[in-house]
Amino acid sequence: MENIEFSSSGLNIQYDCDADVMYVNFGPLFPAEDSELDDDNILYRYKNGKIIGLTITHYSKR
Repeated sequence: MENIEFSSSGLNIQYDCDADVMYVNFGPLFPAEDSELDDDNILYRYKNGKIIGLTITHYSKR
């Protein structure tokens, strides 16, 4: 299965079919300064105290 990528107006979404992980970035791609994993195994990435992206594991099962 192919990986899927979508980008529009500063929103970048990538889906890795093999790993079943979706990456969502708000704005340009750059390293996060901090991150937090919630109870649903969604990783929130932060820079300057603002959320810059999400990593969603087991995406197809949600």
